[in-house]
Amino acid sequence: MTACTIKEDRTFCPCYLTIDFVDLPLQWQNDDKSLWMDVQDHRSDVLVLETVTLTETMRNRGMRVKVPKGKALVASAGGRDRFRPSADGKLLVLPEGYQSDSLFLHARVVDCSGELARDTVRLHKQWCTLSVVVAGMDAYQRYDFELTGAWAAFSAEDLSPMRSPFRASLTRTDRDRFVCRIPRQGDNKLELRLFDENADGTRGRLIHAYPLGELIYRAGYDWFATDLDDVTVKLDFARADITVGIQPWDAGENLGNIVI
Repeated sequence: MTACTIKEDRTFCPCYLTIDFVDLPLQWQNDDKSLWMDVQDHRSDVLVLETVTLTETMRNRGMRVKVPKGKALVASAGGRDRFRPSADGKLLVLPEGYQSDSLFLHARVVDCSGELARDTVRLHKQWCTLSVVVAGMDAYQRYDFELTGAWAAFSAEDLSPMRSPFRASLTRTDRDRFVCRIPRQGDNKLELRLFDENADGTRGRLIHAYPLGELIYRAGYDWFATDLDDVTVKLDFARADITVGIQPWDAGENLGNIVI
């Protein structure tokens, strides 16, 4: 596209889109951070597809993209490590067997019908940290947990959650505490599976499968929130009950502990 003069018909002049990085979370305001950027025009032609290093200059000035007039899609991902493009390039997919990345996403359709347009990247948390605390279990019994679900991908176009098998083992952080990062889900079908452990450290028989998705939904969890909250589940085998607590990500209302 060439520049337009005042005397010319400006209908077909381009729009110059400025993408700002002035409203990033504190953890992204460092020179060593980078964002994956994808900018497409209204014909879905890719104008930008690159990793941008968030230097101080970039954070202060932003990036400028020349786009045809119309609508433009601006998508950005931070913290992407294990998520990989699918073979057709339409999805970002988390391979089975892995916990979610600490993934932040931004996606917005921008009106570029004028000669100047602006979008501010606002990253939002796309994972839930699940903590499982076990009480009342025989101190000598060895056990571990696995989590399964049906959502482990995002659309590469608009970053909406997409179906893909999710399966990950929980990480033991203490004798009675296990954690797992879960990618944004599109339903309440998560299942938490408890296994005993063989003497050689291999996984043994399935002891119980808990309908985790339904349990946290009944406690008030919202997978469609802009930023996902975290969850703590306490399994008390002596009392035969389950307690679910929801921890707001960003100073929201703490829903407390709910016994299921």
